Amino acid sequence: MSNLIELWKEKDWDSIIAKAKIDGNCDFHSTFAKMLKQNNKSNQSNYDDVIADVSETLIKNSDNTKNARLIRAFVYYLTGNYEQAIFDCKKFEEESFAKELLGMIYLNKGEYEKANEQYEKLLFNDTNIENLLKSPLLLEAYIKICKKLKGV
Repeated sequence: MSNLIELWKEKDWDSIIAKAKIDGNCDFHSTFAKMLKQNNKSNQSNYDDVIADVSETLIKNSDNTKNARLIRAFVYYLTGNYEQAIFDCKKFEEESFAKELLGMIYLNKGEYEKANEQYEKLLFNDTNIENLLKSPLLLEAYIKICKKLKGV
């Protein structure tokens, strides 16, 4: 793993992608590296090859379905394909990643009640106040939702 960490620090996207090919799987590291590599090529991101890779993984590896599906949901979100992102998230909607992503999607779609529901599931799912400190971005999104719902 330390080799992979060094590759990330060096921003060596091609080596991260190559390592994933050697390992024979499409994981978060290779997918995210492909996304970053694509972003470096142009101002407009085209993630079709990333979606194709993750979709192929879903077909081949049922044991890694959750991670691949949530990665694909995130890529769909980045491309603005919210309906497909929602579909993939709904398969694993009890996962924190899926709840937060669904909240982001609904916020961007202007569906504030649905976004609020997702964020509240994350923030207030038990009596542990520490949940409020999970993610500054999550808190920021929740503040935006609260303002929208209050008409501010």
